[in-house]
Amino acid sequence: MTRLPRSQRREQLLTIAAQHFGINGYVRSSMDAIAKEAAISKPVLYQHFEGKEDIYRAIFNDHLKMLGEKLTQAFDEESDSERQCVYKCVAAAFEFASRPDRPFRVILDRSTPLEGELDRVRREFLGKITDKIHTLLVDDSHLTDQQTRLVSSMVTITVISAAHGWTYMSKDQQQTEELGPNQTAEIVTDMLREGISVFRN
Repeated sequence: MTRLPRSQRREQLLTIAAQHFGINGYVRSSMDAIAKEAAISKPVLYQHFEGKEDIYRAIFNDHLKMLGEKLTQAFDEESDSERQCVYKCVAAAFEFASRPDRPFRVILDRSTPLEGELDRVRREFLGKITDKIHTLLVDDSHLTDQQTRLVSSMVTITVISAAHGWTYMSKDQQQTEELGPNQTAEIVTDMLREGISVFRN
């Protein structure tokens, strides 16, 4: 067994565990399997994490932080049009979803004993993204502020659900010209723009 510095070992374990949780889900993943793939004993694994919930929490937070950074960057980049801005955000979500460790499954999995805690974090995250979308819609809508915020929330959920759902397609389908991440992001963008146009002044 190669002896790694503590920080490197922790990163290795997080990478391996992220694959297990993303592919198998929380319930079907085990500390035994994670330790075995890392070629370490379970006591060594428990030197880094208190247990399965602890390592899952760390991965959940890492994934959410990464997704937030990608979406924020997409929002903040200069765009030639509103559609381009929306597309950049949708494409960022699909790029994130296309990772081999299937991070959306970790973010959206509700089968963990941590659900109460994670749901609060998840709601706070979705609220921040909804606020950004709200700024795009609020000045050009005949809806009230509360109604616009509701539409913004629905847009947020639609984007994340679409990106997550896309990961359940076969790899062959995902790699076609018609259903690749960029092409599917274009379709979702047009769908959202068409829906949003109903509320325009």
